Amino acid sequence: MPDSLPGSNGYFGSGCAPGSDTLPDGIWFGFVRDLDEAAISFDLACLRWIPDPNDDPIEEGGWDLSNTNPALRSVPVASGAQASCPRLNCPQSLMAYEDWMWIIRDYLDANPDASDWPEGYDFGVMVWLYINDGEVTELAEPVLAG
Repeated sequence: MPDSLPGSNGYFGSGCAPGSDTLPDGIWFGFVRDLDEAAISFDLACLRWIPDPNDDPIEEGGWDLSNTNPALRSVPVASGAQASCPRLNCPQSLMAYEDWMWIIRDYLDANPDASDWPEGYDFGVMVWLYINDGEVTELAEPVLAG
């Protein structure tokens, strides 16, 4: 999980309000809605951990995920981009983007309403996008516990 970076307002990574339709360089959380060799259709979201307000050692707090803006951004993928994949059907945890893309395409095609979240959400596949020089150079599927 990336730390909260400057300007993120307490959300993990670069936050969730880039101030433009194009994602600047940074680390962005959201959902892949579609993808191909050249670009990812990305739904930017907000993610942070809310600790238990009473500091109760039994209560751990919880995830705060919000996705109030349905806009999709097309983010170009750099040549040589890599992906980490904790899924059971991934042959290895770090792989070339192109290999990961086919696993995710199969998943999205087989589960058009699939989500890593409770019923009623239709987000796609959760990822962290690492954008450098305007292109995705790395992405990681998070494992959220807690």
